[in-house]
Amino acid sequence: MGGDKIPGLLKGDRIAGLLHGQPQEIKGVLELVRTSPGSPNGPLDSAQRASSATAGPDPNWQPKTAQEFLARGYARLNSQKHPQAEVDAEDVLKLEPDSPAAWFLHGRAAYELKQYSTAIKDFDQVIRHWSDWPEAYRFRDLALSYSGQRERALADYQEAIELAPYSAHAPNALGWAYTELGQLDLARTSLDKAIELDPNFMSARENLVKLFAKQGDEAAELNELNVVLGLSPDNKWARDTKEAVLQKLTAMRR
Repeated sequence: MGGDKIPGLLKGDRIAGLLHGQPQEIKGVLELVRTSPGSPNGPLDSAQRASSATAGPDPNWQPKTAQEFLARGYARLNSQKHPQAEVDAEDVLKLEPDSPAAWFLHGRAAYELKQYSTAIKDFDQVIRHWSDWPEAYRFRDLALSYSGQRERALADYQEAIELAPYSAHAPNALGWAYTELGQLDLARTSLDKAIELDPNFMSARENLVKLFAKQGDEAAELNELNVVLGLSPDNKWARDTKEAVLQKLTAMRR
């Protein structure tokens, strides 16, 4: 989407990066906010900038503009302070009612709080204003799936894949949805695509383990669990699951 079509808060490279939840871009916007003439903190040296940007704005600092609320909201989302991020998004929307960035932030916070119906409505608003934002489709898909609307989610997953063909997230989510619907061949195709795009994508590999479990293929399940543990030796879920599979195989041999 061209810059001339991007409304309000979406203008500017730092804001555009922020919308995609990239931590380095969140830090960039926070630094911009904290070192602006109106910031009570004033310019910070590089060490202070790094630590404060990671932690988020000073709790005593109060945003005044929509951009400042948006920056703090994404920092809070990144720090898993979801209720506070939701409030910041609402403050942005009071100032910029049609801001896709704020609707996305509100939707992400609602999703993390398992308020799926709210999240779906928020992502509907994002897509209405900015129809080619793949992450909006992906998180709406997840909210639809978790709220039991998996059939409706499938079309959105496909849209997300078309918009971001080199991202492993959408095919992974699609594979998970197909698994939940019992369409295991389609699930395998989607999960294989996600792993092809990102061989170290832990979520896709864990979903593949669950797929093999549904198929009753203990050998494939055990092999994939070994791959997961090779990538992440401290993965408790994988260790526990592997132990359960081995116990099952031992019992079957008796």
